Amino acid sequence: MKNWNIQTKEKIQYGVAVFGFVFGLALVAISAFCVEPIGEVHPSVISILGIMISFAGAIFGVSLHYDSELQHFKTEARNEFRRLEDELDRRPHHHRGEQIENLDEE
Repeated sequence: MKNWNIQTKEKIQYGVAVFGFVFGLALVAISAFCVEPIGEVHPSVISILGIMISFAGAIFGVSLHYDSELQHFKTEARNEFRRLEDELDRRPHHHRGEQIENLDEE
């Protein structure tokens, strides 16, 4: 990817994904070290961590998927335009003067 410019929407998406992931890890750490019984993480906290990791993965995955699809579309469009240009370049070129002369000879 040549353009490393990140749009505002993408900044928000990635920020929310990272925040969700860090929030899930913080809940596990608090549950493991600060809540009785020490060292035991409640299953609901593990569920929240799983949800947050899935959420972050979904945001990154969808963004990467559509970036990839866009690049694929751009490549196909460029190739098609080049093919059409080559096809037009191979056709004989006619000028108005030549066409008029040919009509006069008939």
